Amino acid sequence: MTNLMILGMFVIAFYLTLRDGPWTVVRTLYVVALFVAPVWMAKQFGTFTFDFRFAVIAGMFAALLFRPMTGSLHWQILLGDLCVLFISLSEFITTLYWDDTTITTPFESLRVWVLPYLMGRMLARSIEDLEAGAKVLWWVGLYLAVYAIIESLTQTNLINHLYGKVHWILDQEGGDRWGLKRAHGPLEHPIYFGMMLTMLWPWTVMAASKFGKWGWVSPVLLPVGIFLTISRGAWLVGFLSLLSIVFFSRPRFRFWIGAFLVGAAGMLFFAGDEIRTLVGMIIGEKPGFREYISIKGHLYEYTGTLHRGLLFDVYADAMRDAGWLGYGAPDTMRVPYPPDTDDRFRSIDQAYIHLQLRLGIVGVVALLAMGFVGLFYLVLTAWTAGGRLTILAAGLFGACGGIMIILNTVSFQKDFSIPWMFSMGVATGLERLRRLDNEAKAVAMRIEPPTFGALRPLRR
Repeated sequence: MTNLMILGMFVIAFYLTLRDGPWTVVRTLYVVALFVAPVWMAKQFGTFTFDFRFAVIAGMFAALLFRPMTGSLHWQILLGDLCVLFISLSEFITTLYWDDTTITTPFESLRVWVLPYLMGRMLARSIEDLEAGAKVLWWVGLYLAVYAIIESLTQTNLINHLYGKVHWILDQEGGDRWGLKRAHGPLEHPIYFGMMLTMLWPWTVMAASKFGKWGWVSPVLLPVGIFLTISRGAWLVGFLSLLSIVFFSRPRFRFWIGAFLVGAAGMLFFAGDEIRTLVGMIIGEKPGFREYISIKGHLYEYTGTLHRGLLFDVYADAMRDAGWLGYGAPDTMRVPYPPDTDDRFRSIDQAYIHLQLRLGIVGVVALLAMGFVGLFYLVLTAWTAGGRLTILAAGLFGACGGIMIILNTVSFQKDFSIPWMFSMGVATGLERLRRLDNEAKAVAMRIEPPTFGALRPLRR
């Protein structure tokens, strides 16, 4: 059944591209597949995963062989484009160095890093395309919010139940908090679902005015869905996205938001242990109960919250010896693991450690470069308060920047790394639109006569 559904998505994308062109497919079918399609519905070919997202792209490019692309992309090579190539090449070089490369490896690297970024770039071809995509994503946000509410209250993930898909930890014993099921929607884990929803939320806010008095239904319900993932990281990222939108679109609040962030940073610095204890209590960790484990002959206090910080102690030597290219896949025997260390630390819930072990210093630098460049582009666009794209750029800045912070506590799984790369492509597209707008204004200033004051005669 899954294979037929993926084939059907390919055929639909192929047909719509022939009929309407690739731009329509990107701002409708692709963005729906990006956020809605269950990630476990896929066909595996070696290391390559053929899923709904890729089916849309494959169908679109296959149709372009028979239909010339209409409309202009106005492509301009920017630093963000080079960064995404840097990431993809880093992964390919490492797998080639360790002889892990198969015929499907380059395709998987393209699927995870390059193609989502390219789709974001294509969606940001024009303001009109972005607004059309936002209107589609408004409905997507409403659907996922309602889905999360139903899943949490009924203890049932409807699509997974229909197809007999079971996540044993989430569906049996580890997926409940406060008597509610942690919603994970079409993804593999509530953390990833929550992160993805935070990147979707700015699109729904942007499109709210297009739906009249009902426009705020989606952007109001979507935070409810984020809350019902009961993921502390997703809560923080969603809050940062909200603060970012207010900061850039309401200048009079900037001082107070800045003061709040400085105060929060100070509290974290001076009372970090107390805050971590409080955060742990939110998910049921008992403050009076202390478990200690041995790492390299030293005892450390252990909780699920402290797990991420202790990873640095466990993998410090391995990270140092990973060098420029890393060890390839961290689950191989190449990654040195300290003897007599609790096996719970084989779960590397820290993206930067995981990436350095896998791709070395080059891989970490590539990811950070992509993130910082994308965030810089978003700030430049968002700073134009009152602009048509301010809310989108500001919201994505808070969401994507917050995710880069939370990557210290979670691995960079493909479930939400693909929407993140899509958002980075949108960020680069927004920078292109900003530059085109500045160029148009400069041209207009040169050719338009002044509209005030007396005109002085030209001297010959």
